[in-house]
Amino acid sequence: MSHHRISRRPRLARLARLAGVVAVALAGAPVAHAVDVDDGADQAGTPTPWLADYEGDTIDLRNGWDGARACYSDGVVSTCFDDEAAMLAALGAPSEPTGDGTTTSGWRRAACSSSVRLYSGTSYSGSVLWLSTQFSFLNLSNYGFNNITSSYRIGACGSTFYDLNNGGAPQYGGATWAGASSASMLAGWDNRVSSVFIGS
Repeated sequence: MSHHRISRRPRLARLARLAGVVAVALAGAPVAHAVDVDDGADQAGTPTPWLADYEGDTIDLRNGWDGARACYSDGVVSTCFDDEAAMLAALGAPSEPTGDGTTTSGWRRAACSSSVRLYSGTSYSGSVLWLSTQFSFLNLSNYGFNNITSSYRIGACGSTFYDLNNGGAPQYGGATWAGASSASMLAGWDNRVSSVFIGS
């Protein structure tokens, strides 16, 4: 019985050519970069607006407000206070800009010059969340405020409220244009808003 020795050179040559093709293909492939997202994912280097400063401690708003009754977020940095009066004293009137949106991390988000203010109670009572980030769906679960809005005040930028995360329909039909306010929600919308979009 004769044995034929199989040369490995053609096989190695094919593998070398294949490796070259793969290298060329990968050279033109897009490189993944960290992106500015607001989906609740903890990605290294991205903003974490659900982590807020409250009296020198860091709290995770997704797990509760630890006694705070008023929180502000520009989408990068969040700060909480005992009540809205303390927040007004610290941040100034909501019609005043709170900065250019840039933090020491280098992140910057477009921000309205005054915030949308969401209240957990009717007639602008209860806990309040101020949001100013523009042109992004803001999921209220990231701020511990999902499905609890009962009244609101809109700042200088028109806004849209949605029933589901990420702008999921249906859309709230009440007045949410710049400067609008409502001491209560339309019928069927109390404690229902899950996401907000702040426009221009």
